[in-house]
Amino acid sequence: MDYWRHLSGRGVIALVLQEPPLLLRTMLTALEALQRQGLSRQQALECMAVVSVPAAMYPLGPYRHLLIICRQPLSPAQSARLAKEAIALGFEPGYFPHALEPVPFSWLTQHNVRTKEFIHAWNQWLFGRPLLNISPCSDDQPFVVDLTFHVPRQFIALLLRAAALAFFVFSVCHDFGQFGGPRSRCNRGGALLRRSTYPLRGILLRRIRTLKLFPILAFLCYHQQAQHYILRF
Repeated sequence: MDYWRHLSGRGVIALVLQEPPLLLRTMLTALEALQRQGLSRQQALECMAVVSVPAAMYPLGPYRHLLIICRQPLSPAQSARLAKEAIALGFEPGYFPHALEPVPFSWLTQHNVRTKEFIHAWNQWLFGRPLLNISPCSDDQPFVVDLTFHVPRQFIALLLRAAALAFFVFSVCHDFGQFGGPRSRCNRGGALLRRSTYPLRGILLRRIRTLKLFPILAFLCYHQQAQHYILRF
């Protein structure tokens, strides 16, 4: 917690995380670390807040959750104001002490569940059995875990676009005789294949600009919003 100790009274640490299990594990680690700095459990929980990207934006890029650790505990009025600002900027408030404490965060704040009990309850609630260990980790035992149990949708979309582009390039090169010899030697099957690709080529030509630029623009806009929200603290 060297970074936290060097913060000014209004300073914050912002940690960008991908999956909810990593978010919870980082939060539990910060909770334990803050208590070791002399804060009570209640004060440590009041020093943290969570903001997330809407689920509809998940396919546009990684880094979906923002864990904010403040130097000073947030008051109920501050939490309510920041939660409203997060909504106004297009984000989803995940946890703000005294203002928004949904499950599973409410287990820590309202029911005073200990860390070990919290991990067991969370696994039972989400998976129905003990599956993931999200216990706090110290700096000398960092955690790097792949918690994606399927191919991410953005990677599937990228592969489909790459395959479509490769098919488009191949068919164009085939027309110019770079594959399969001169055009006069092409058999009827090759000619039929080329003609069948014409509608697809037209569609790709109309959409390729938006397909390539839209994710990049959305990703840049998202980071600009996130930076703007952090600066409003």
